[in-house]
Amino acid sequence: MVIKASSAGEIRQLIVALSGDDEVRREAAIGRLAVIGPRAVDRLIAAYKETTGRDTQIAVLRALEPLGDRRTVAVARTAIGEGGDLAVAAVTALRALLDSPHGPSATDALDVLVAAALDPGTERRVRLAAFEALQDVPGGVRERVGAALQEDD
Repeated sequence: MVIKASSAGEIRQLIVALSGDDEVRREAAIGRLAVIGPRAVDRLIAAYKETTGRDTQIAVLRALEPLGDRRTVAVARTAIGEGGDLAVAAVTALRALLDSPHGPSATDALDVLVAAALDPGTERRVRLAAFEALQDVPGGVRERVGAALQEDD
């Protein structure tokens, strides 16, 4: 039996790379965190909460996206409230959860996306991104959201 070294140190270094100016290191860190998987989620969420740098928060959301972890929903909900590019990145992270085998996670992601699409107080581009994220959900859901949006100014 092979004993694996703890990934905590590596995760810390990768999260530091997410906040750096080097785009190549940031992209490599996002890819490596995807390979590490669910073990990185708690540290990614903590990093999101600890930083005020929007670029770092966007990088954290991008790192959470391929993991498909239910804990992403709470972070994404907060990010949508912040607006701008951060909200668009959150919508993308939630879109990945729509296919989750964990039913409650998919339902929570769907609820947040529908709420964002229908909220007239949400920035237009975020609403559009949320609606586009719903393209793969069953037709009845998307059609009802689309009909509601047509009635909206």
